[in-house]
Amino acid sequence: MGYRSTPGRGGAQYLSFDFDLVKDKPPFKEVGSISYEELWGRLMYFLKAVIPAAEKANVKLALHPKDPPQKVVRGVARCSRTSSKWRSF
Repeated sequence: MGYRSTPGRGGAQYLSFDFDLVKDKPPFKEVGSISYEELWGRLMYFLKAVIPAAEKANVKLALHPKDPPQKVVRGVARCSRTSSKWRSF
């Protein structure tokens, strides 16, 4: 699927992603294509419900940018590929 084992320091093995292995592959049949706008809407729907509950419970939320930082991977847009969008949230 694009992931592979990469040797690291001290004999450790890292899981790394090679975008070239999947860049020309079609969307997954189970998921299909999902646009940036649709994915962003789904995320906002989720966060608008979760954030008030998290704040009430004094829980902090975090989000790591999506790896790999590509606009689309196998037909699915990536809305969290950079942190610049989140600064305005």
